[in-house]
Amino acid sequence: MKRIICVLLVTVLIVSMLLSCSIPLRNSGEEKQRIVVQLDQDYWLASVGKMLKEHFPDVEFDFVISRGGAQYLNDAALNDDLADIIIDASSWTQTSSSDDDYDINPRDYLYDFSCTDITNMFYKVYLDGFTNEDGSVNWLPGAASVEGILANTAVFEKYGIELPHDYVTFVEACNKFSEYGIRGFATDYKYDYTDSYMLQAWSIPLLQSTEGRIWRYEAMDGNIDHIPDELGVKLFSRIGQVLKDTDAQADDTKRGYSSIFQDFVSGKIAMIRQSTNIAEYQDEGMNNLILLPYFGETDNDNWYFSTPGYSIAMNGKLKGAGKKEELALDIVRYMFGSDVMNAMADRIQSVVVYNKNVNVDVQDIFSNLIPYIESNHMYTYIRNDSVCRASCAAVQKMLAGDVDATRAVEVFNNNYNAVKEKSPVITTFDREYQWRISDTGSEAFSVRVNTLREICNVDMLIAPAAMNAGDIYKGSYTAAQLRALLMG
Repeated sequence: MKRIICVLLVTVLIVSMLLSCSIPLRNSGEEKQRIVVQLDQDYWLASVGKMLKEHFPDVEFDFVISRGGAQYLNDAALNDDLADIIIDASSWTQTSSSDDDYDINPRDYLYDFSCTDITNMFYKVYLDGFTNEDGSVNWLPGAASVEGILANTAVFEKYGIELPHDYVTFVEACNKFSEYGIRGFATDYKYDYTDSYMLQAWSIPLLQSTEGRIWRYEAMDGNIDHIPDELGVKLFSRIGQVLKDTDAQADDTKRGYSSIFQDFVSGKIAMIRQSTNIAEYQDEGMNNLILLPYFGETDNDNWYFSTPGYSIAMNGKLKGAGKKEELALDIVRYMFGSDVMNAMADRIQSVVVYNKNVNVDVQDIFSNLIPYIESNHMYTYIRNDSVCRASCAAVQKMLAGDVDATRAVEVFNNNYNAVKEKSPVITTFDREYQWRISDTGSEAFSVRVNTLREICNVDMLIAPAAMNAGDIYKGSYTAAQLRALLMG
């Protein structure tokens, strides 16, 4: 009888084990690790979003579309709503914020990659530009968007003007176009980043010199709060000459991207400052385009410069989070592999990568860049908010004709670490509003549009759905914080 009972018990045990293996767990779906990924553009969903879901089938991805930028990340962190992994195309998010409304530094809430093997995936010369003064690394650079002078070759051919190959021929081309009522070169000096780009781009050989390199690295590391007089005068003398040779006007400080875009598309401007991301121009039927370098005195002094087409960060709270931390790091490693990098580079038309063992195909339209890439004539932009703010103050005063090169250096240094007054509160939200769409639409989108309608003092406002960006948090908002709530 004991033997029979033992056999029956063993049989029941085996059957129960088999049944437990064959019947799916009722809550198995809940056991998936949830990873929130913030995308600053919805087009990433069709490429990187799809690839992540296919490569990590056991992960429950929650993709959040938001504008990104340091202001948005700051607000998300303060409201404990920061995504696990952040993909952001805003080049100014890698450094500390410049607006007075920030309460915390991005380093306080972003993950530090410096102690992981991921940093070994990158060329040191590029990673140095993303390394903080204390050695920490919060952002990892993706495929680079190369910037130069975008020329409409159709306009050159129409008026029989040769494409420039150095600064002298660049000025000659601008002068010839002016005879036909066409601006040879123009850009959107309205924005601080454009002023900073222009100040550096036209003096790359100077900034590549010994004195220039010393200042650049000190500025990127935050170890200096001014530009030396001798270097500064040379820098502003150069940009002053460019402004004169391109017939830049005081009104150019009011011209934004849209007006420059329209004038370039319509043939009123022959050359503009632009990156390899030219899909928007091609959509307008502009297929006769070439990206020229920033010209120096000789061909050997011609340079392009690059900024990341996107960057990736992680939530600092993942540090010490065990399996979730390791999973997030695996996802980041995958995102810097060949498959994802090529998919992302294709979308932003990038031609330079910062990480090793990854090759990105160069489109025919950018084939003229290859010799510059191979000879490393790619300048790395100074990512420093103080430099950006100071450049804007000085360059715009030069455009207005208020200062010469010497005085521009003073303006630059006075604004380098200027403390701005506290911005006024524009509006206050009484609760949080979700951006996700429900049966009745998106709460956050409705609040955005109605707030903007009230500010504009109009009865009706028509806005694209693509303007919607992330949740709206409870609390008071300044103008800078409201701008961070809108896409584009």
